[in-house]
Amino acid sequence: MDPRAVWMTVLFLGLAVAPAWADGLVGPVYPGAVPVSSDRPGWFLSGDPYERVKAYYVKDSGEPARERTVDEGRTAFIEYMDVREVQTYDSVGSALGVQVFERPGRPSAAADVLGMLKGMAMNGMLSRSEYAQLEERYRPVTRWFFPRAEGSDRSLDEVIYERCEKGPAEEALAQDAEAMAARVQELMMQGKQQEALALMQRMAQSAEDHHASYGVGEAGAARWKECLAEMERSGYPTRIEIHRHPAASSP
Repeated sequence: MDPRAVWMTVLFLGLAVAPAWADGLVGPVYPGAVPVSSDRPGWFLSGDPYERVKAYYVKDSGEPARERTVDEGRTAFIEYMDVREVQTYDSVGSALGVQVFERPGRPSAAADVLGMLKGMAMNGMLSRSEYAQLEERYRPVTRWFFPRAEGSDRSLDEVIYERCEKGPAEEALAQDAEAMAARVQELMMQGKQQEALALMQRMAQSAEDHHASYGVGEAGAARWKECLAEMERSGYPTRIEIHRHPAASSP
């Protein structure tokens, strides 16, 4: 056989296979998608809605092999390698492709924030009309996906919630309380019970004043509203799982 023909055949096969499993994956990464975390290769998040993401893969590889609704969220599997093709690499392998998910299995931390604001509205700390507007805007975010927080094993929505719940003021209060507790213990050991009792009362009043200002009125509501806005900026309505090509792990 003409060596040039052999080379052209090899080149053609290489071009045919490479795009399908570039970076070790069976399908292309959706444009603009971001990785979930470094320890979940092939998992991505997209700001585009489920139908648009699904349509991208359908156009590339055909109608979904299966699609179903789970917990009010849809999921579709678009096949890129059938069983027969996969089993040329793995004798017990099954079909591989791209899975598109519409909703996570559990609500995000945005649901907890809306719960806090609902309680404020019920207690007259926030107008019911404003809460209704917030609920309408952010309810979808309660069923969004979030990437892993940098340097953490937790999702970003959980980290945002914790930061809103325990900001710089709370950390400063905790440090002050720790210092005052040490002073109380010192006074007790010196037999200065009255001074120690007065200091304990000051500690309790300081904590009460802080929680009162934090939990009511504009200050408390503003913090939780900003928390929701940050979650909206950080979340994604669609998750994509692209299977790894069996040749990528073959010897």
